[in-house]
Amino acid sequence: MSLNKHRYLLGASAVYPLILNLRDRIVKFKDFFVVVDLTIYEIGNAIWKDYRRGKVTNPNVIAQLFTEVLRELRRLSVGNEIAEDLQIAIENDLTFYDASYLYLAKKYGLEIVTQGQDLLRFSEAHPSKVLMNSISSSWKILLCISLSYQGLINRALSTVLTSAQL
Repeated sequence: MSLNKHRYLLGASAVYPLILNLRDRIVKFKDFFVVVDLTIYEIGNAIWKDYRRGKVTNPNVIAQLFTEVLRELRRLSVGNEIAEDLQIAIENDLTFYDASYLYLAKKYGLEIVTQGQDLLRFSEAHPSKVLMNSISSSWKILLCISLSYQGLINRALSTVLTSAQL
C-alpha cells in the first residue's frame, strides 16, 4: 500500500484538539494525514467524556463534525500483524495500543503526532502543538496567497472592464 504524500499518523490525543481548533480547515490538509482504525472509538469516548463533564452541551453536533472530517482521512490498521506489534510493545515497554502507532509509523514511514508522553520519547513522534503551529503558519500563508491572487484577478478584471468601456 502506497501512502504517497501522507506524512503524519495522527494519534487520537492529537486528532481531538486538532479538529476542534481547525474544524473544516483540516480537510485542506487531509492528504498529509492518516489515522488508525481505532481513532473513531477514541474520539467518541472523548466527546462522551466532555459531555459528562459539562464541557460539551450538544455532543451530536460535535460528533457530526468529527464524522465529516474523519470520513476524509485515510485509516490504517495493524490488521493481523499482532506478533510484530506485540514485539514492539514488549521491547519498548509500551501498551499494545501505543505500539501500534509506532509499528504503523515505521512500516509506512510516517511521523506520529500525539500528546501521549509514552510515544513522544521516540524520534518518529512529535507533539501535536508543533503540527498545529505548522498548520497555522501554512494556513496564513495560503490565505495571503489566496488574497493576493484574488487581488490580482480583481485588478486584471478591472483593467479588462475599463479597456472594454473605452
